[in-house]
Amino acid sequence: MSGTEAPSCLQLHGWLQGREVLMLVDPGSSSSFMSQHLAAHLQGVQSMPKSVKVVVANGSEMWCTQEVLGCSWFAQGHVFSTNFILLPLGSDNVILGMDWLEYHSPMLIDWPKRCMQIEHDGFTVVLQGVTSQAHKCETLNTVQLASMEKQEMVAYAVHICYAQDSDTVTDLKCTELPLEIVQGTQPVNIRAYRHKPELKTEVERQVAEMLKAGIIQKSSSPFSSPIILVKKKDDTWRMCVDYRRLNAMTIINKYPVPVTEDILDELAGACW
Repeated sequence: MSGTEAPSCLQLHGWLQGREVLMLVDPGSSSSFMSQHLAAHLQGVQSMPKSVKVVVANGSEMWCTQEVLGCSWFAQGHVFSTNFILLPLGSDNVILGMDWLEYHSPMLIDWPKRCMQIEHDGFTVVLQGVTSQAHKCETLNTVQLASMEKQEMVAYAVHICYAQDSDTVTDLKCTELPLEIVQGTQPVNIRAYRHKPELKTEVERQVAEMLKAGIIQKSSSPFSSPIILVKKKDDTWRMCVDYRRLNAMTIINKYPVPVTEDILDELAGACW
């Protein structure tokens, strides 16, 4: 019940109320369970009429008092509805137990390929499990991102132009973009970052090309932000500007941006 991955386990990626979840298909579990940490962010959690005692893999006993009935979740183009009992879990957000497996029987499972074929709403559905953790990307929420920013673990880079050669950039139009700065702040003027000699040569080359193409121009502004070079997949270098200090003193305009979770809930089950 800890969610520890075994060589023969089958895990599915799914979506539940706008949140990406990792689901462990566990024939050794009599019921389906959901982590209490995940449930704290969901709707529909209710107290069970009667507490249920659960024996976990290490032999210890735990009492469960909450559940989510008829919880809808989405995976690989199909919508499912499952009753979940809340339980402290490890890396897996959800465990699909024998109650779910029996409901979708008969089924075929190819353990080496991490693939299962089940019956769902009168149709035969094939679900592909996670085959490799090496390519799995974790989603960062805003709280995690803010924490990383405080630790200066996030590099802010602006990719200005996708052109391979500055000579191919034509018909440039200059547009003034006024920035509203917090009143009383002094202009940001940060000295340039140090670069290795070979990178310094690359910076000078790119600056000369952009000056020639009219992409940039010489500036006498009291504001100054340093640049960094980011290596691309083809081993060439992309020039980026570090505007973190300038962004910190800029008054950001607010727009009514839709809530991502609400949009995902509205689109749940949509097919094309």
